[in-house]
Amino acid sequence: MIMSLFSSKSAHPLADGKALKGVLETLSGLPAAEGLDEARVWLESLETVEDMKPEQCLDILLQIDEAALPHARRHGRDFLLLAAGNRSEEYRLWHRNHAYWRQLSAAYEAGLQRARAEGKWPRALESRLPLVHVRWLMACAAAIKWATFRHVPAEGGDWQWAGAAYLAAQAGGFQNTPVQPGPHAAATTVVQEYLHLLALHASSVNKLMPVKVEIAERLVAYLTPYLVFTDQVDVANVYWVDAGKPLPPTRLAKVPEPSSTLRFLRPGEALSRIAWIKADIEKSGAVPADLQLGGQYPPDMVLSVLDHLALNWQATPPARSHLRRAIKSRLRVVHGLTTIHEVLVAGQGSFMQIKEEDWFVEDVSKGGMGAQTPFSTNEWIRLGALIAMQPEGGDNWLVGVVRRYQRGDTRGSAGIQTLGKAPRAVRADARGLEMSLLLLDLPVLPEHRPDHAAGMVVEGVLAGANYEAGIALQVMLDGRMFSFIPQALQERGPDFMVVRFLLKTLS
Repeated sequence: MIMSLFSSKSAHPLADGKALKGVLETLSGLPAAEGLDEARVWLESLETVEDMKPEQCLDILLQIDEAALPHARRHGRDFLLLAAGNRSEEYRLWHRNHAYWRQLSAAYEAGLQRARAEGKWPRALESRLPLVHVRWLMACAAAIKWATFRHVPAEGGDWQWAGAAYLAAQAGGFQNTPVQPGPHAAATTVVQEYLHLLALHASSVNKLMPVKVEIAERLVAYLTPYLVFTDQVDVANVYWVDAGKPLPPTRLAKVPEPSSTLRFLRPGEALSRIAWIKADIEKSGAVPADLQLGGQYPPDMVLSVLDHLALNWQATPPARSHLRRAIKSRLRVVHGLTTIHEVLVAGQGSFMQIKEEDWFVEDVSKGGMGAQTPFSTNEWIRLGALIAMQPEGGDNWLVGVVRRYQRGDTRGSAGIQTLGKAPRAVRADARGLEMSLLLLDLPVLPEHRPDHAAGMVVEGVLAGANYEAGIALQVMLDGRMFSFIPQALQERGPDFMVVRFLLKTLS
């Protein structure tokens, strides 16, 4: 604590050491939501304070940052664990977190600007500069991550501030000075935190569900020491960033204009490390504890994120599986497994009470389509959302998953992967538990002989809570009973799972 070095001449309430101690104690004891709101109010006041020494202001910021961090983490866990469908509560959690991290970033930026106003750092602050810049970078990174959760572009200021933190540390010669950013945190440096931020958002995490973004963030932190960050042009470089501009990292298609603030990154040994981790998980069936993912996640989910990182860190960018062609057409859309099942069961013209939306298709390919979405879509859409689509003029339904989404001021833009072009809604029985099941592109059923079903495979969609590995489902199709034996979990959605089944004729 360095409060004794400062004069308490400022009129700001927190300039008094006793008052500050009381505020911090109160802040720590508040519920998460109230704690974050209270912290944000104090941060806003510190951003604009004029009669406090910058070094004192920054010391107070560090203390508020530390006191509010448990609240931010708790709120973040609540957001990730929130049940699908509670969109109003999800937005409240998102907005509170995003607003807090943006305000913290702005307060650090303002404090450092005042501290540097005379062209050099105050002597009383010099020993704290590495820590302040690391915490500033972490706040910028959190604000950018939370923007990603909501599918909105990060503010240019977040990237500008992150770059400014790195450049200031480099200019001051403390970019590689290790500091411990919190009581139980591992030591880190400004360079490590900046590279972590760049590598994470160079990995197209905007195409991942929030829980997978969280996993990716932890994995990238683990892999950061294996990455290469340089100011030198090299044919092996994969991404570039101009730390002096308000822009995210960009894949290196051609060498950009020379600049003293230009930096490059490449995977280095990280790809081989990813391969090693994958092999370990596949062999043991468990996630290595030293990855420190911050929670217990299914191995298949971690593997899918590792695959995503490896794909995006390759020197050759991921290629589209199918060619797209431009088209202008209307699309009727319903969402959610329960609603889709009801629509398919009801049939054409029998679901007038089902809430539907009109989307506008812009391009199609063999594997999916891109579409503009109405503003109302913001109330429910998320990456991984299950939807059913009926093309204009047709009576058939397609089932797909939202793989990409970008929010706009009046509408959004979605990329959809088609899962099934001839879905069929049925009821299934799992040892007495009845459930809804969507069959995707069911093949022609075998003849009325048990041996004719051997080897026939079909994919189905069911509620995530209803899936249990090894438990066969009994399904009546066209007057005959079949056993659907789970073979592999193909995908985990927010509230559903896609499972590959082996069919067996029972009657």
